[in-house]
Amino acid sequence: MTTRPNDHPTTWQERNLLLLAAAFVLVGDVLLGLARPALERPALLAILASWLLCFTTAHLAFTYILPYRDPLLLPAAGLLMGWGLLLIARLA
Repeated sequence: MTTRPNDHPTTWQERNLLLLAAAFVLVGDVLLGLARPALERPALLAILASWLLCFTTAHLAFTYILPYRDPLLLPAAGLLMGWGLLLIARLA
């Protein structure tokens, strides 16, 4: 009996951790918009949308290419990249 890539436990672990990272970036984006109202809101939304598109695509691609991957590496990279983007937006 073969399993589909979506049924593998690493897929669920990685997906849940990516959702946690996305929640962190989304909350940071909202708080940054509230703390610095001078920042352009469309620019912050574009940053969030590009981050979300990038890591959704990477997750879907890795699900089919590498079903036995480490489920912590992509969410950790996503969290660090999102945090970095928020820091750059805050300092700009």
